[in-house]
Parts: sequence; C-alpha cells; structure tokens
Amino acid sequence: MALDVTGLIIILLFFIRGYTRGLIVAAFSVIAILLGVLCALKLSQSFAAWLLLKGYMTSAWAPMLSYIILFVGVVLVVRLIAKMLQKAVEGMMLGTVNKLAGGLLYAFLGAVLWSSILWIGGRMNMFSPELIASSKTYTWLSGLAPWFFGFAGNLLPFAKDVFANLQHFFDQINKK
Repeated sequence: MALDVTGLIIILLFFIRGYTRGLIVAAFSVIAILLGVLCALKLSQSFAAWLLLKGYMTSAWAPMLSYIILFVGVVLVVRLIAKMLQKAVEGMMLGTVNKLAGGLLYAFLGAVLWSSILWIGGRMNMFSPELIASSKTYTWLSGLAPWFFGFAGNLLPFAKDVFANLQHFFDQINKK
C-alpha cells in the first residue's frame, strides 16, 4: 500500500506539473527525463563499477547513487537546452487542450520514472516481500519501464537491452 500511495503521489505531482507547463514545455521535459532515465540505466552499471573500483562507494549503494547522479546530470543539461528553446515559443497562447496534454504526458513520464525506481529497488532487494505483496500496483508498474524501453529500443537501438544488462549486473552484485 505504501508503494501505491507513493507512486500515486508522484504521478499526480507530475500531472500537475505538466498541466501548469503545457504540452510544449512538457515535451522538452519528457525528452529530458527519458534521456536521463535511458542514460542513467545504460551508464549506471559502468559508473557504479568505477565508483566501486575507486573506493568511493560500497557495493550496496553504488548502483542507486550512480543512477541518481547520471539521471540528474542529464536532466539538468537537457533542461538548460530546453530553456533556450522555450524562448522561441513563449509568445504562443495555447489553451486547455495544451495544458491537459501536458498533464497526461507528464503523468506518463512520472509512471515510467516510478517504474524504473521500483524495478531497480526490486533488483536491489530494497523492498520487503510484505511491502511488495501489499501493493496493488507494484507488479504492473514495475514492468512499465522495461516494457517502455523495450518499445523505445525499436526506435533507439541502444535502449533495447538496458534492463537485461542491468539485471545481469544486479545478479553479479547480489552474488557477492
């Protein structure tokens, strides 16, 4: 139940954020978040291995910390670019449809982000079996990000095997 409430809050906050920004700004934000998640998922294994090799982190936290650092870094860079592009479209007055579309786009984005956190948290055994069993949405939502990035892999081939590669990485860490 706690996972469901947390996920619902995240998705609702994302909807509100998208609604207030509208579709145009939301689209740039979606690109930032998706690239952030893709890059973090794709590169977090290598970055975590580097953190472990250099002794900056213990094996328990390196995967999650590397994911967060990479995600935030990519999002900040893309948003900086988006702010420059936003200046070109600030004069447009778009109505309620723009706001609703932005809200829906952001809500989906929030669901994909929450799904990737659930997936990684599940692989790192961060959630107790009781917590997962009490959740009504864990099974569906934890599979959303792998499905979405598998689908995105048809458009962007480097995204196709992100979750399979991470699963192998977590299997190796869990053996230690």
